[in-house]
Amino acid sequence: MRHYQASPTLSRQRGMVLIVALIILMVLTILGVSGMTTTSLQERMAANEHDRQIAFQTAEAALRTGENYIQSNSMDPSMFNSTCTGGSGGLCDCSDKTNGCPIYWSDQSLDVWNSANTNKHVTVQTAFSQVAAQPMYIIEFLGWVNPPGATPGTLPGPGKGDPMMFRVTALGTGQSPNAKVMLQSTYKK
Repeated sequence: MRHYQASPTLSRQRGMVLIVALIILMVLTILGVSGMTTTSLQERMAANEHDRQIAFQTAEAALRTGENYIQSNSMDPSMFNSTCTGGSGGLCDCSDKTNGCPIYWSDQSLDVWNSANTNKHVTVQTAFSQVAAQPMYIIEFLGWVNPPGATPGTLPGPGKGDPMMFRVTALGTGQSPNAKVMLQSTYKK
């Protein structure tokens, strides 16, 4: 029986291929994991943007409904509640500029957007069935403005019979209760 002796260069290289292969495998694993992390982050961002778009669309629907309410009803300042509290039905008076007008839509003490306070806002029933809450709106009466062509600042100033100015504020919610969009418009009638 003959024994062959391995050359000295081959015996020194034994196992190097395994180490190089393991290093390449580790690099590929790190690249794969980071790629999966990036993909899942992008999926979450896309889902959040979709949810925000749904909230925007519901808020837009409520805003248009509030504007249509102003346009289709005869608006009398006595309909508006000066404190936007119980029984206001989403109609708030903000025409008394002497004491300043509270910001009804962001005042935490008034809490006009609380779903339990249905008498402080108007809930709009929309075709969006997959939302966490249907959109809501309030209408604030801001006062009278000068009619077209009138000189601003002339006495007696705008009053009854002149065009009325309103602010409509709408709050829309997406599929998640955390996705909320608030829109406002100023409407003259």
